[in-house]
Amino acid sequence: MSGLGVLKIDDLEFEVIRCDLVAFTGGPDEDDLHLYWGFEIECEERSLLDDHWKPKATCDRAFSTGPGELGSWTDLLPREVEVADFPDPDQPEDPGALLYVWSHEPIRSCCMTLGPASGGCFPFRWTGRTDVNFNDQYGSDLAFEVEAVARFAGVPMGRCSEAEAREELSQFMDLDHLSYVLDEHGVSRFVPDLTGHPALSRPEFWLSLMAVGFGGLGPEPDREVVAKALGIGSREGAAWWDDFVGYQAGMLDKPLAPGEDGILKPTTITFPLQSGFDLLLDCFPDSVLSYALRHGEGKVMLGETGGHFRVPALRWNEAVDLRAALTDADLGSKMLLAMLPAIYLTTDEDHAAALPAVESAWLATGLASQQGAKVLAQQWAAATDLRGKHSWREVEGVGWVTDAHWSVRGDASDDARAANKLIVRAVGGA
Repeated sequence: MSGLGVLKIDDLEFEVIRCDLVAFTGGPDEDDLHLYWGFEIECEERSLLDDHWKPKATCDRAFSTGPGELGSWTDLLPREVEVADFPDPDQPEDPGALLYVWSHEPIRSCCMTLGPASGGCFPFRWTGRTDVNFNDQYGSDLAFEVEAVARFAGVPMGRCSEAEAREELSQFMDLDHLSYVLDEHGVSRFVPDLTGHPALSRPEFWLSLMAVGFGGLGPEPDREVVAKALGIGSREGAAWWDDFVGYQAGMLDKPLAPGEDGILKPTTITFPLQSGFDLLLDCFPDSVLSYALRHGEGKVMLGETGGHFRVPALRWNEAVDLRAALTDADLGSKMLLAMLPAIYLTTDEDHAAALPAVESAWLATGLASQQGAKVLAQQWAAATDLRGKHSWREVEGVGWVTDAHWSVRGDASDDARAANKLIVRAVGGA
């Protein structure tokens, strides 16, 4: 099972792939509105008992808050909740919590435990009784349980203007840490702010990233040229980077003291995706950059740079899709640029699309002029050009693998399978 959690029906276990805290405004009339909070849970499909099981559990009104009760959504936590079996006395056939496997069935005697928030997530437990009506063994009155890491997915507001949406939701909670977004259908939603690490606004960070992130499979970018494009001196970033990653002179050579494990601790930059995943960039004191995807408490490495490099980690199209999984355009541009050391342009990549996209990302950050952005994109392309040397291919049951055998995704291994699985989910795939 994944680190995100597990859903149990009697003695059957299913991997949770989404566990969202959701909210919506409503009430009996306009003068008696509440903010209703609930959960949406999806599981990975399993083949069991000669059939395909893919449970989904929902509870749209686990509890409610009134006007002025909350500051941030995190003020909800921690919390214990008991959900009434039939919350609407006028519609007793309409249960408040539902499990769908073969048909929608009520979840009765619901108890929920919401733990304290940590990094936008929180531990979540839900117990109750339900029916499946599959066979004599898995029929009615079965134990139901969820143990998972939940994430606040935001508040849908429908087809209304930002001013109207803000006026309505501001009655119930502080909007300072929420962003108003529109989906492709014009439906509005408030989502948690995606604030980037302060280092992402520093030209010294980007100079250092370009200086230490390449050279494994191709030429290193020219530090002087990169510095000029960023408008700083070529040596300005060195001391700043040492501070940022916690490097101290001689630390890599000194003997271990009693009790020391010798494991270097990274400085981590987190890019929270709207799919519930985080892209992690770990920056180590020995100038290694490590990339991983995290969902809840589970984490899968994608690749790393440095002396024992394991790149390429991502296909260009995957990087573009991951960028699209961020609703904040500025942070999305910075995430794409932060991924560049993990992306090598192989024979089958779309070079014509990649170069202008990277140039646009540099421009969007405000860290480089138009000419500077073009130079920075060219420096990356020259350092990662593997045309005629390596390529990607799709392997049934595994996903995309590269013929660069040192990569995490270098063959049809368990590591490649795990990385492919999380990449697909992170960009909103099945």
